[in-house]
Amino acid sequence: QRQQFDDHTGLPFTIVLQNEEEVIGRSSECSVNIRSVMVSRRHAVFRHVGEFWYVADDGSMNGVYINDRKLDPNKPHLLQHGDKVSLGPPLRTRFVFRFTLHDPETAAAQQGRRSTRAGTVANRAFLIMVLEQNMVTGAGEQSSSSPECEATVRVCGSLEEHSNVSSGEVSPKKVSCPKKLKLSQSDHVVTIVKDVLENELTCFICYELFVEAVILQCGHTFCNYCIQSWRRQRDICPFCQTKVLTQNRNFLADNVIEGLLSCTPTLKQPRERLLQERMEAL
Repeated sequence: QRQQFDDHTGLPFTIVLQNEEEVIGRSSECSVNIRSVMVSRRHAVFRHVGEFWYVADDGSMNGVYINDRKLDPNKPHLLQHGDKVSLGPPLRTRFVFRFTLHDPETAAAQQGRRSTRAGTVANRAFLIMVLEQNMVTGAGEQSSSSPECEATVRVCGSLEEHSNVSSGEVSPKKVSCPKKLKLSQSDHVVTIVKDVLENELTCFICYELFVEAVILQCGHTFCNYCIQSWRRQRDICPFCQTKVLTQNRNFLADNVIEGLLSCTPTLKQPRERLLQERMEAL
């Protein structure tokens, strides 16, 4: 059974690791689905081998940290009881957990009473969310001195420069953003592109890349399909709660996304599947 959490889930929460393989990510195909822009589509893989649990970074954008040390991508790490597991840099993510082999419900039960689940606990493990005082609630912020941030700023600056929020109009003119970023097929560039896409060009409603992006008069952008569905229930901006007065196509956002994806073919498949699903839903 899939476990689902998001930025609005009551905090803290506990993830149960109960299958031989558990994949944590933003994609609905993951066994543990966390809908947050801080979490990549496939962020981390937990595997149960014998009596041990291993975790590996599944090529995520923000990384997996064990006891504040970043794991190398796709390299399994043996977990120990009490390890601190962070989805993203510990000081910039709210998704920080304590790995334990003990069922928290059993531990909280009265002493002397045997839990009815005690027989199955041996095959499971738990990620208990911890809330740290220095946690930054605005997940996804980038250091202003990093190359990734500079790339993000250039793209966002281009978006702001070409967007006329006051009139609600956005030019459909093609954007030469890929040329400005001097994109190539190197791993480093793919990482930068994924960072820009996941942190700056993601819909607040579905947590996917914008599809047929539309911009509201308040300046916030969403997928056309998502905002239309949302407005059937509440005619306010999902982000700032302002009443929706106008919405216009944001061709610039679409063009930037398509331009960046053309340089990273491996990121195209999830978007193509999403487009197909929405066409079938219409």
